[in-house]
Amino acid sequence: MTTPKSNSQIRFYAFLFTTLLVQAIWIINSDGFYFIDDSCHYNYNVHFLSTLEYSVSFWHRLGRVLLFFLPSQLGLKGAQITSSAIFTLTYLISYKILKIKGVKYAEWVIPSIAFQPLLFNVSYTVLAELPAGFLFILSYYFFLKDKPYATIITASSIFLFRTELYFIAGIYFIIYFFRKKYFVLPWIIIAPLFWFIMSFIFTGDLNMFFYNMGLHSRLPRISEGVQWYHYFEKSPKIFGILQTLGFILALWLITRRRQIKDYYIPLIFVFGGIIINTLFALDELNLSCSIGQLRYVVPAGPALGLISVLGSEFLFKKIENKKKLLTAVTILIFFLMFITGPFTTPYHKKYEIEKFAEKIAKLHEEQYPDYIVISAMHQVATAMNEPATGKTYFQTMKKSNILENEKAIIVWEKYLESSPFTEEMIPLRFIESLPNIKLIDSVNVLIDHDTDYPMYNILYGKCERLNKAIKYFISEQNTWEDLKVKVFIKD
Repeated sequence: MTTPKSNSQIRFYAFLFTTLLVQAIWIINSDGFYFIDDSCHYNYNVHFLSTLEYSVSFWHRLGRVLLFFLPSQLGLKGAQITSSAIFTLTYLISYKILKIKGVKYAEWVIPSIAFQPLLFNVSYTVLAELPAGFLFILSYYFFLKDKPYATIITASSIFLFRTELYFIAGIYFIIYFFRKKYFVLPWIIIAPLFWFIMSFIFTGDLNMFFYNMGLHSRLPRISEGVQWYHYFEKSPKIFGILQTLGFILALWLITRRRQIKDYYIPLIFVFGGIIINTLFALDELNLSCSIGQLRYVVPAGPALGLISVLGSEFLFKKIENKKKLLTAVTILIFFLMFITGPFTTPYHKKYEIEKFAEKIAKLHEEQYPDYIVISAMHQVATAMNEPATGKTYFQTMKKSNILENEKAIIVWEKYLESSPFTEEMIPLRFIESLPNIKLIDSVNVLIDHDTDYPMYNILYGKCERLNKAIKYFISEQNTWEDLKVKVFIKD
């Protein structure tokens, strides 16, 4: 005789099914990239074997390239589905952690993590934040299961994705040192050592690893820094309003019940991740070129979501004997998490720069097949299915490439004319001064991508107060596209 499923199991499967459905809807409706870096990293993932020396750079991060190399061969959707699978594993392992801890309403960790705005927004990208957060959750699970080797190796692997979060491996190192598990301690360097070895193999330079590790401290900032309260103030927009409130309530409960020792590792990860990234972006310090992007602290999201469930447990225990009220509150909170979470994030639609790049690729294929395309736009390389570093018909924007090729399509983009991330800065006047040069196409557009948001399309314009709320939720998760491109033929 089988027993009926408990209410907790019903909620678990309902939450799991709904979150997977929401992920699927956003992936199906997305044919482009997250607005910063995602498309460039995708190009380097696809062409990993042609760009080995770049895969060990600090910016591209070896772990990310290796993780998404094979899925990216299946196209954008292959990479998105792989990332989404890691996202799903993150909240399922978090659920197991809370079951180990004996938390009664552990199933709430599913929406508490899955419906965080920024975390959801990067959950189907090839960015490094989600894998870093996943590796922390996995290391903490191994720690609770008393698997020291798996714990410290997994924690060390975070270095391959977000090097500043490597500090959590140091926390485990200290713990195991005082527990006298000395044989496990050397494994803390496994990820940095692996990166160092791969860097030497790919570049032939023993110093390249150390050179790359200092890259971001040498680059100039492209905008002003932030204040010390930046990430704390933005927490509701990063982690979700209800998740942030749940975390604050949980922190109060943990302190009052003297349970800090039971949750100190995820708490250290949350606050450590926020503080470190604040210091990097702080206006007064200028430690790196970091400019305080909200997604930089996304790896702390799974740990924060895990802790926030303790606040949910406190609330639901107060009303668990009132079945109808419990059901109503459950539905309401889940719905609000969705409305203030995924519903505030955009579909990753193609940007105008990607569409224009495809136009250039088509122009090359149909009218100028024997010409070399020269540009600093990685989008053009992707549209041509070539590495951004250059290969057969695509070359990076450098004076030598422009001068040496007698027949070329030269694509100039205003922002990249002075970007610190380009190999060589080529001013427009240099291109226009060349002999045998002719302008054949250009684009100058300013596009507001707010229309990529379901929340904006459905609710915006209803009333002024609602408009302000929508602007609060969606700002800093997408961008205005200010595109100025000129296409020249040299022959």
